[in-house]
Amino acid sequence: MPNSDTAVVLDAKTADVIARLVDDLTILAGWRKLRGAEGKSLLSVDIEDGAPPELEDLAARISALTAADLPDAVGPADAIAELEEIFAVLDERERFVLRERFLAPEPKTLAELGSEFGVTRERARQIEVKVKRHLEGRFGFGTAVGNLLASLRVEIQPVAALDRLIDQHPEIAVPVPSVGVPLWLVLDRLDDYFEVTDGWAAAPGVAEAKAQTRALLEEFESPNGVVELVVLAESSALSSDELVRWLTWCGYALLGGRILTRVRNTGDHAAAILEVLGEPTPLDELVAAMACGRNPRSVANVLGGDDRFVRADRATWALAEWGVEEYTTIRNLIARELDAHDGEMPLSALVTQVAGKFDVSASSVQAYAASGDFEVRQGNVRRRSTRGVPQKTPEQTRRLYRHGDIWRLSLKVTSEHLRGSGFTVPAALAGIVGCGYGEVVEYESRLGTHAIRWKNLQPASGTVRRFLDDLGVGEGEYVFLEFHSDRRFDVRRAAVADPTGAPLRRALAAVGRPDANSLPDDEVVLALAEAIGRAGEDRPRRVLSGFRARGEEEIVELLEQAWVPAG
Repeated sequence: MPNSDTAVVLDAKTADVIARLVDDLTILAGWRKLRGAEGKSLLSVDIEDGAPPELEDLAARISALTAADLPDAVGPADAIAELEEIFAVLDERERFVLRERFLAPEPKTLAELGSEFGVTRERARQIEVKVKRHLEGRFGFGTAVGNLLASLRVEIQPVAALDRLIDQHPEIAVPVPSVGVPLWLVLDRLDDYFEVTDGWAAAPGVAEAKAQTRALLEEFESPNGVVELVVLAESSALSSDELVRWLTWCGYALLGGRILTRVRNTGDHAAAILEVLGEPTPLDELVAAMACGRNPRSVANVLGGDDRFVRADRATWALAEWGVEEYTTIRNLIARELDAHDGEMPLSALVTQVAGKFDVSASSVQAYAASGDFEVRQGNVRRRSTRGVPQKTPEQTRRLYRHGDIWRLSLKVTSEHLRGSGFTVPAALAGIVGCGYGEVVEYESRLGTHAIRWKNLQPASGTVRRFLDDLGVGEGEYVFLEFHSDRRFDVRRAAVADPTGAPLRRALAAVGRPDANSLPDDEVVLALAEAIGRAGEDRPRRVLSGFRARGEEEIVELLEQAWVPAG
């Protein structure tokens, strides 16, 4: 090994490599400082067991290197000062356009700008274009503004509370003097990666963030539309408190640490509440939990006509799936037995204990043991675990329909789809195509290979832009993604149903049947049943229950029009 006092002469190539390494470490250290992680290691070196002590010491020194060890690394620069320099070049009219057209809460129109300047609307547009060109390309990574934007983008995945971003980067709350608005608003208006609405920063916008939240909820929701908040939090970049605020802002109801995803109609709302409560509930308590001012008698009328519910006594309701014959607090009895047996016991022993001591049926004990706060695993009952992964089958998955050997996923086209972005798909679809976590599956199509990947929390589809362009589909229209059993893929435009047409025909169109208007009447019920995995079912009420369980509210309304007598 060379003597440490011996001068090392480096050739030009080696010197260049070392110089670039130092530059790279300096940039990385600056990023660590910007992210508030100055004490985090910059490098990690693994050395084999049994290596010489000198090498182990060397690896330890390198792995201990942090941004604090590089005093020359540039920390957070002054983004406001940088913006002021950029804005200072603008003349008076251009600064007026910047303030009133780009940054104002209610931007002025080109006509209003023209009137202000005493010029034509076209001349005002030219001034606007000049301002845009002056700002283009000014905020890349390496600039103070670009570095700050990069740090904010890390936090907005896909949404973040503005107050949290301000806590992490206080400077974004400071007004930019020349335009008189806070820095966060300038960043919002000048960068198209995210937008800020009502205290939420979302990428690329609030509508898309809400759609991603809805898709994630669908992966975890129970048949009654209930999601454990703890489970969702494990799959979200938001803290629990921030997640609750976001869900509330999105309009979701929360009860007992659970999220209720279906509250648009009385039946769905009541089913979700009962699942959360986990036991037969007096009508007045059920109505109070709805917190919507509904009349108890009208609620009772709805529950009485819905086969998801049973009346446990004169004024108490339960879910039919529980097998309840009479009211009793079975949940408390199960909890007591589990506590006496260190939290877990055989299901058969639990049934014997509870049914033998109390006037309850074995089927009721079994129903409660497998729902609410409890679960059955390998014949043993225990308190339900809060950690989970999506477990829905294709038959339980909303917007996914079967027709012979074809599975169709309904998709509402957004601007992101038209721009060529990939998008999340249900885990059940990944199962259909044989895509496990960490895998990529490819299907052939008339326009080339199409891929389904599962690399993150949810599986995702590759872009369908070429199909949308080929079909001439616009934003807001619906299409069906078709997956054939012989590994062929296609995208088909959804039929536009006549809003005055027969409800069952409209329902067929909604599940993607191309023969919605020509299918013989005696095959309609069977076709709708096949769509949700109940092939051969010809009883309308059973088919209606199947769509209700999936939360297909629009289709349920159509089927009720056709099959449920008015009044």
